[in-house]
Amino acid sequence: LQYKWIDVIVAIFAIQGHSSIRGHPHLFGWKRVHWREYPILFHQTDAFNHESIINGGLFPGGPDKYNSWGKGQRRWCVFTSLADGHKYFPNCSMIEGAPAIPYKFRSVGNVYCISTCYVEVNMKIEIWRTEAWCGMIMGWVPPEAIPYAFDAVSKECWHCDKKRESILNDQCRAVKILHIAAETEKVRQEKLRAAAERFNLEKLAPSAADAAAPEPKKMPSQFHGYGPKPPPEEEDPDTLEFKPRWSEKAYIEGAYAQTDAKKKFWGDGDQCFRINRWGHMKKDLNVKDLPPCGSAGSAIPHTDLRKNQAVFVVDSSGDGWSIARVQPELNVSMANEDGTRRDSIEKVTGVFLQVVIPTTYWEPHREWQDGPEPHEGISAHDLARQEDGYWSEGDFFAYEPQIPAVPVKRWRGPQGTEHTDQAPHLMHFSEGDRVVYGFP
Repeated sequence: LQYKWIDVIVAIFAIQGHSSIRGHPHLFGWKRVHWREYPILFHQTDAFNHESIINGGLFPGGPDKYNSWGKGQRRWCVFTSLADGHKYFPNCSMIEGAPAIPYKFRSVGNVYCISTCYVEVNMKIEIWRTEAWCGMIMGWVPPEAIPYAFDAVSKECWHCDKKRESILNDQCRAVKILHIAAETEKVRQEKLRAAAERFNLEKLAPSAADAAAPEPKKMPSQFHGYGPKPPPEEEDPDTLEFKPRWSEKAYIEGAYAQTDAKKKFWGDGDQCFRINRWGHMKKDLNVKDLPPCGSAGSAIPHTDLRKNQAVFVVDSSGDGWSIARVQPELNVSMANEDGTRRDSIEKVTGVFLQVVIPTTYWEPHREWQDGPEPHEGISAHDLARQEDGYWSEGDFFAYEPQIPAVPVKRWRGPQGTEHTDQAPHLMHFSEGDRVVYGFP
């Protein structure tokens, strides 16, 4: 069987290995190599092939011939050198105990360093060497196996694997830190040794003044101005009073000490209490009458509200302001066939606005407690009560509508779904639903 391929092998030798005819490497006299013997291989080519190599790797004979359908054009190995002929990288390859000799290096083009470990271990590609000190990679070399590339003339770096560079930088930084720590520990040990020697010398040869001075007496522990401190008296276990800890049932908590006077609610913008009820507006409220900015200079969300409009109030603060939720309205005018016009108020969206309103402009009326506005509006009894100066049945909301002189101090973020829970005509939120509030 070997004599059958003799003519083929001789023909391949005659054209210096550039052939598409495959034969076993043993027939060429090649020897299998291990990546530990040759950790780096070098491949040199023209500079215009750089983008193709970095993006697609090294193809035997180039990507066009490697991917062509013509069987006569394909090649089956990549030629490399076992050592760097430009002497930019140190020679770390050994062949039978002797350093490797570079194979056919030129003074132009780019040199690509190939990781033999990645090609042989990760890609499972065989690597052989010839008698002419040439490394033969039996397949395609991926870009991940090319950690570095440089110019053959200027030795300028054309490619460097960022991951490997970062790993090397981290390793160098770690080694540098260990070196600094070792130097610091060495200096520290020298200082301790010098201090110990100095201490031993002083201990062996004390001065004459220290030798003649009497030994100082120890001062017993003292009370402040009352003489020596007597030893503590031992307590009798039978007379000890049992005091339960705070986590036990027998623990009795005393009354809190009233160290400070209680603050008044009215006028204090830091105090706030929950309302969470539906009600209506006592009078029309215009945005132009309200302060545009708060005490800290931030914008305050307001909106125009009409008399008797249904509004849900969340809370009330001591500075006279409340956080309210309301559906935006739009006045719609429609022309009939007879020429008359019909005006109506429509809800334009189901998203509630969260705004700031004066607390005295709103009251929790019983007719608005479910959310919708009654068609007949406010009753004659309520109008008569308002003329007498009582604007609500509750004492807290019975004041005449008035805009506070000082803007709201603190804005409260929207939270909770009480406005839909108390309104049967609105869709309730289920657990896990996303709640959205708008701002005018």
